[in-house]
Amino acid sequence: MAFEVHAAGLAAVRRSWAQESNIWNAARGFEASLEDEAALDHLDFVFHRSIAEATNNGAFIEFFSLMSLQILPQPAFSKQLNPALITLDYIQNTVAEHRAICEAISSGSAERAREAMRIHLSRSHLRYRGFSDDAASPLSNVAPKD
Repeated sequence: MAFEVHAAGLAAVRRSWAQESNIWNAARGFEASLEDEAALDHLDFVFHRSIAEATNNGAFIEFFSLMSLQILPQPAFSKQLNPALITLDYIQNTVAEHRAICEAISSGSAERAREAMRIHLSRSHLRYRGFSDDAASPLSNVAPKD
């Protein structure tokens, strides 16, 4: 999370017009492919990679290239593998979060970009760990052992 949050902040202040366009194109492509799980996984990867590239920092780009499959869950948008997790609402929230990240990067505000990415990754992380959107632990309803 620290890597991608920092990358979003750097992208906000270092991106070129072409790199900003690439980020928006990936977000729009993701939104246009809501019914195609394989495309969503690929476009989510392209979205996050385009942000790393927009840092214009070789170390960030190399790190993302080497570690992306370890830091991005794959397949991330499989309804078949995760029917309770991957719902239309979840995917539409991802679209909105991607758009918020794009807008923050386009604004040139490193702080807004970092916060938008933090929100996006935190929600995804909590969902994959089995937490609900209100951040309650799935274990909170389990009676403690005596």
